[in-house]
Amino acid sequence: GRGGGGGGGAAQPVVAPVPAISAVAGAHAASRGAAGEANALESQIGDLKKEIQAIANTKELEAKLQSKIAQDRRNDEADVAHELALQKTLAELKLLAKEKFDQINMDKEKEGGLTAEEAAQLDQQILALENSLKVLESKMMEIEHDITALHEHEKMSRNAVADGEAVLHAEAVEQAEEEAAHEATEADEASLNKQLEEEYADQTEITNIEAEINADKSFIATLEKHIKASSTLSGAEKAQLQAELKAEQADLTRLEAQLGEQQAKLKKDAEEGAELRQKYAGDLAREHYDEMEISMDVNEMHNILYPAPEPAGK
Repeated sequence: GRGGGGGGGAAQPVVAPVPAISAVAGAHAASRGAAGEANALESQIGDLKKEIQAIANTKELEAKLQSKIAQDRRNDEADVAHELALQKTLAELKLLAKEKFDQINMDKEKEGGLTAEEAAQLDQQILALENSLKVLESKMMEIEHDITALHEHEKMSRNAVADGEAVLHAEAVEQAEEEAAHEATEADEASLNKQLEEEYADQTEITNIEAEINADKSFIATLEKHIKASSTLSGAEKAQLQAELKAEQADLTRLEAQLGEQQAKLKKDAEEGAELRQKYAGDLAREHYDEMEISMDVNEMHNILYPAPEPAGK
């Protein structure tokens, strides 16, 4: 399972939730019963389902964004082709306008040697030419306006492609980082669980040694009483009991030394465990941060794919 790291004061170490703690110690499982384990497992499965769903949603958005990028590229190519066609038409119109203009100039030059009737006819022709020239010029202005608009559209398409690709790249980088972080978290979780088993084993060993020490002390007390109280013992019997008492006392000394060693081991293991808990809490916090970054990218993808409508005032 995954999730955010738990916070804690500066004084005490951060104790992170341990999702796999149900696997720690068999003895715990027996006392807690199978129900606890089933619940832990169910919650892990729930987490996993949520995670799979989130990944599926992200992948779906990524695919949509890829197809939008492809569409933006096609738009850009179509704009470029359209612009080229308009430029060609504009060039043809300019040529036509030049021809009409030249025609007017030539006709005007002829005017000197014409009769009044011919001159009137020529004026009519010149007027017609000038009118068609005006139509041409207004068409050329329209086309130039279209070309400017197309330029703007091309720029938008290219920017959209760049934005989309940048977000996809960031998302891919973050996903790779999150996967690596998750693997590290799982490794740390396994180490922590192993350490918890070690601590549990230490504690069990200490409990066993303490029980042996108490049994020894009680046996020694009984022996001492018996030796003191009994006046019917022969010398040999007394010597045998004294030897037995001595052996028990030596055993008690050995057990007490063993208890000291075991307590020192538990202290060391507990310190290592605290460090591992802190490391694991850091892992969870980092994973939580990575997941937040990914969800920011997902929001960005969503905004690129489904931009909010512009306010009506614009």
